Amino acid sequence: MDKEIIGGFKIKSIIGRGGMGTVYLARDETLDRDLAIKILNSTDLGPEGKKRFLHEARACSKINHPNIVTVYSAGEEDGELYMAMELLEGSTLKDIIETGPLPWKQAASWTIDLLSAMKKLHDAGVIHRDLKPENIIVSPDKKLKLMDFGIARLASSETISIDGSTMGTVFYMSPEQASGSATDCKSDIFSLGVVLYQMLTGVLPFPGEHPVAVMYNIRSEQPIEIDRSSINIPDRLVEILDKAMAKEPGERYEDSADFSEALSTLLEKESAGLRLSPEAGRKRSIPRFMLPVIFVMILGLSISYYSLRQNSPSGNRQLALSLNEKAQQFERDNDLSGAKIAYRDAIIADQQWEVPWNNLGALALQAGDLDEADSLFRKAAALNPEYAPTFYNLATISWDRGDSEEAARFFNRSIRIDSLFYGAYNNLGALYIEKAKIEEAGNILDTGLAMWKKHPSRLLDLRAYMLKNRGIVAMKTGESGAEDYWKDALSILPENIEVHRLLALWYENRGEIDKALYHWRSVSDSDRSEERTEAIKALERLSPDRP
Repeated sequence: MDKEIIGGFKIKSIIGRGGMGTVYLARDETLDRDLAIKILNSTDLGPEGKKRFLHEARACSKINHPNIVTVYSAGEEDGELYMAMELLEGSTLKDIIETGPLPWKQAASWTIDLLSAMKKLHDAGVIHRDLKPENIIVSPDKKLKLMDFGIARLASSETISIDGSTMGTVFYMSPEQASGSATDCKSDIFSLGVVLYQMLTGVLPFPGEHPVAVMYNIRSEQPIEIDRSSINIPDRLVEILDKAMAKEPGERYEDSADFSEALSTLLEKESAGLRLSPEAGRKRSIPRFMLPVIFVMILGLSISYYSLRQNSPSGNRQLALSLNEKAQQFERDNDLSGAKIAYRDAIIADQQWEVPWNNLGALALQAGDLDEADSLFRKAAALNPEYAPTFYNLATISWDRGDSEEAARFFNRSIRIDSLFYGAYNNLGALYIEKAKIEEAGNILDTGLAMWKKHPSRLLDLRAYMLKNRGIVAMKTGESGAEDYWKDALSILPENIEVHRLLALWYENRGEIDKALYHWRSVSDSDRSEERTEAIKALERLSPDRP
């Protein structure tokens, strides 16, 4: 490009070239900042193409979202279309995928962030149409930014068939795009499903040596089956991928929020040692805050009074204890493979000791293998029917499987064994809330809080969660005190996002706007994209004229 200035910005150098245009480093001298300018190859767009680009670019410039690149301005100057946007640092998601598959939880979490960005675009009437790893920047602090929304709509099928630089786009097309049919938000859902598949596997679900072959495979063939022997992902995640990449738009997720909810629910259920504290009577489109009841850490604390019994006739209890502690250190270092080996060695050292059986079960639960976890926990329970953490863990599996009655029985059994097992009081209360058994929830939470008053634990967080759930009970029954319970919970966990959210809604419903704004601002700091989005909407709704 010969021009030194476009749109009032001074061109400094070329950042990169692509099939749809060239990106330049530019300087906004008025605001004293660097930015990026993309200048489109617009010679073949025609009047309608230019009009469409400017319309979507201006719509995007009004969008404010943490996972979307900020668009400063767009326009046409001397026949050239340009878009000025935030200058980003980091690698593309494509660069990261090329180093190998991502852990499934990280891939799912990143996809949730991208779905939040997509929802923002879709709500503004913008369909991305070019979702691919090259258009996703991962910052040094692992935050994702979505770029180049709407530009793919400008590409004609003829361009795709002859321009090799657009080959990357073809792999992520939806079947309707590949057929030249009209597209809507469900096309973006398909494309993001392909991106998620590639993050999990490192390969593409619909490969091909040339664009026509790729588009045929997208329209007519099923994605390459994931090799589950080398890639450990939950069965539910495979089901989610299948639904996102369904050939027919009507068989996919209804919208970005539904896709995000499926992934969020999976992450919540598969987080080993963590149990959701769900609210009944509200659609779980926003991830609920998880309880910090980490199985192995509970076990570590309880070894002293549960398991230092005399050496069993068939094993070396002291060696088993040493190996169990070694395994727990591996877990703290996030070396799950080493932990698994050490727990197995502890079992070999003393097959009659229930603790390593239980801890190995917790690792199986973390890996998503509920059957293996259930078998190991039941072995631990058979060895010591008075070991409370095992029944707590069995309750968690039953809850995950949807058997709330069995889950309640196991939670109650763990409480009968150990009346100071506060995590069981809390989770049983949360289970009752989920099943709309509000009176039972209040009774069990009151019992747990009363026990705490007599026998305080150093695990203060558990008291905060019991208070949070007790506040939910008070809110649902109409009794006074909900606000006080939540304030007490915040005095223990001042940065707890879910409690801030409950108080924000509480005050908003009562017209106490200043208090509501205070708590919504705290929710807006959440690391969960859906919660941030809800908070941003609330702040915009409640304070349109406030600074």
